[in-house]
Amino acid sequence: MKIPILVVGLLASAPLLPAATRTVTTTDNNSPGDDGQTSFLEALREAQAGDTIAFNIPGDGPHIIVTPMGGYPFITADNLTIDGYTQPGASPNTNPILGGNNAVLKIVLDSSGTDTAPGELLQHRSTRLIFPGFGDTEDAILPVVGARNVTIRGLSFLSRYAKDETDDPNVYCVAFVNTDASGTTPIPATGGHVSGCWFGLHPDGQTLKGGRASVATFRSGSNPDYAYASGLVIGTDGDGVNDRAEFNIHAAMSLAIHLQVPDVKISGNYVNVLPDGNSFVDVNAVALAIGAVVNPDNPEPQTVEFLENANCRNVIIGTDGDGVADADERNIVANVSYSETMEFWREADRVVVAGNHFGVGVDGVTRSPVSTSEQPDFIRLSRTPSSVRIGPNGDGVSDDLEVNLIVGVKGDRFVAPGNGAAGDISEITYRRNVIIDCGFSALPFPGGETAIQNYYPEVVADVAQAKPVLTSLSGGILRGRFGAPNTANYGHSILDVYTIDPGALRNTTYFPALMVHPSRWLGSFPDNGAGDLDPDPNEFEFDLSAAGLTDATYLTVTATYSKESGAQNVGTSVSSPPANPIAARPTLFMTLTPGIDIRLWWAAPENAFQVEINGVVNDRLGWFPPGGETHFDGNNYLSIPYDPFTEQQFYRLRSL
Repeated sequence: MKIPILVVGLLASAPLLPAATRTVTTTDNNSPGDDGQTSFLEALREAQAGDTIAFNIPGDGPHIIVTPMGGYPFITADNLTIDGYTQPGASPNTNPILGGNNAVLKIVLDSSGTDTAPGELLQHRSTRLIFPGFGDTEDAILPVVGARNVTIRGLSFLSRYAKDETDDPNVYCVAFVNTDASGTTPIPATGGHVSGCWFGLHPDGQTLKGGRASVATFRSGSNPDYAYASGLVIGTDGDGVNDRAEFNIHAAMSLAIHLQVPDVKISGNYVNVLPDGNSFVDVNAVALAIGAVVNPDNPEPQTVEFLENANCRNVIIGTDGDGVADADERNIVANVSYSETMEFWREADRVVVAGNHFGVGVDGVTRSPVSTSEQPDFIRLSRTPSSVRIGPNGDGVSDDLEVNLIVGVKGDRFVAPGNGAAGDISEITYRRNVIIDCGFSALPFPGGETAIQNYYPEVVADVAQAKPVLTSLSGGILRGRFGAPNTANYGHSILDVYTIDPGALRNTTYFPALMVHPSRWLGSFPDNGAGDLDPDPNEFEFDLSAAGLTDATYLTVTATYSKESGAQNVGTSVSSPPANPIAARPTLFMTLTPGIDIRLWWAAPENAFQVEINGVVNDRLGWFPPGGETHFDGNNYLSIPYDPFTEQQFYRLRSL
């Protein structure tokens, strides 16, 4: 094809000239080169290593620069900076990540037009990407081809939805393309930084024109040692310098961030969250709009995703916890319309997800819309071994800022861990996260998918004790036990105590199994360390009387096993399932199915409480136990046949 030949020529023959600032002065990409004006197209054609493309277009703006037919030339110059904030009147965001985005953008790259022109391949207002890893069904607005350390900032990108076909290719706003000029030496587009941009969103903060993805990059070739665009930063780099100016907004994209790359940082992004931080893109409307393009005759909702990555390692999503700018490294991510919020569809080694808001705005209260066509899981790890840390690592640096707030994620899997045999596990660590109104059947994964007996022999000495057990809670004292670590692999352990999301506990989707979702974190305790009043190993007794709990507050405990002391880092630690829920005075739950039965259940240790029935609520002597209780994994329940002739019936729990 002609396009790869052109790439080789550009890479081989680009002259070395002193770095310069090339200032765009017109929105007209068709202006001739001798008219005293410089278009964006001309600036890109002339760009050399180390250059800056600046803007100084007359007028208040925003200035709409329509992408020429066939797209822009490949960006092949190393250390190039394209800076939309140089345009007079533009200014980067100054608010903290939880304060909304007040950036003023004046430069708009508009590839939303659907007009076409004939050519070897049908031309659109975007650049075709016929490279290993990409193909003739993929275009980009800004294609960075084999160029290192390219910075793109301060631009609004307007895109379009497509059919993902040769004549109607998908459009990425920015694509980092790894190429091979000689046939033997890979040239990766490493070190890219995309910051301070609004994708799919006009500078008015309301008008949406999304496309396939904001940022995309893929491995070039089938060899796993081939070129990757590693070192990519999407959002803030968290170096303490102008970090708030580096926040991105991704709106109405089919898949906001589409990667196949290691060593990437995704921090300081709003995804389907509008500039005020508490308003959201309607993912259901976007899904249907994409479907109407894919199949105009029979539109069906398509997917609206946050993140996919593959062949990845050393990935940070959110806060890196290094003590520098950690509060501003969060991502605020609306609920998606896809099978999972984050998908790692090959190996995923040392992935950190920390400090983010999922499904909720910057205020931590305002919820984003949920999909009407999908019930997304939280994370998919498609292959083992993989490793992911969700939440803090407990090293004492910014741990409070590394907590994820996860709201309204309705899928049944917190982590889908991938397939693996005994000894071939994905190391999943989750600590201190707040989970509200989610649908996960169990944490860290559903037991039926990766059975505990196959997963935890590497972690605990006795797999039958992989799940902690709470035995009593009275007078503010919580007692229980947990499995001893398999010291050949994990020599250290720490216990985390939580209150439980009450909505999850009332949910009967997986009855008789209970949904035990940690909510408020109450503290961490090493076995036989500070705060543990029980001197016996692997048994604990914690005084929580100062935590302000009511007798009806349910608690749970998780154990995290680590290869190192004093921290629970990704790839070196594994968390247990939550213990059975327990409260000093458990709640008696009831569901009524007219004509069939009354179902009663209460979360408590077996034989700790008993149901009693009475026909008169204030009859002290008429209470009697119906019997027939069944206990399952912390849940006690019984079924009483429905009797339509019984005028009234009262139920209570009595401690034994």
